[in-house]
Amino acid sequence: MIGASPSDRHRSLVELCGWPIVIALVARLGLIIFVLARHPGRRPDRLFRTADTQRYLDLAASILRGEFSTVAGPEVYRLPGYPLFLSPGVALGWPTVYALFAQSLLCCLLVIIVVRTARLMGLGDRAATAAGVLCALEPTLLLWSLQLMADAPLGAVVAAATLALL
Repeated sequence: MIGASPSDRHRSLVELCGWPIVIALVARLGLIIFVLARHPGRRPDRLFRTADTQRYLDLAASILRGEFSTVAGPEVYRLPGYPLFLSPGVALGWPTVYALFAQSLLCCLLVIIVVRTARLMGLGDRAATAAGVLCALEPTLLLWSLQLMADAPLGAVVAAATLALL
């Protein structure tokens, strides 16, 4: 079997893969909600801080002003994609909450893309389910969901490009 049959193309994620992936994704979202309940989201300088957090948030705020710079000057090192992704959260005043939910949704999309890619590669339902569950519970993806870092959007773009190539 080289690819998914035409009847598989119109089945929902639950029909295609079963409940393990749905449970894994709900567990992931539950973890995000648990972490956010402990951290209100207005101060990303504590729990969700990475080396680039403040710079990304500053760049997101500068994009809202129509520029792409920080107090140190124009940005020449980073691309504007991730700051642009963060800018709605900065505009709303909840950059961490927005980023965590948006990145978690992107990671859920990544799991769906992994399952779909596995099916297009000719794997059976059980193998595609296993790939999706492993992707949903993979520690690095969980870390991407819980930090303000550009890896979740990048992973989703790479996975979507791979799916498009198939």
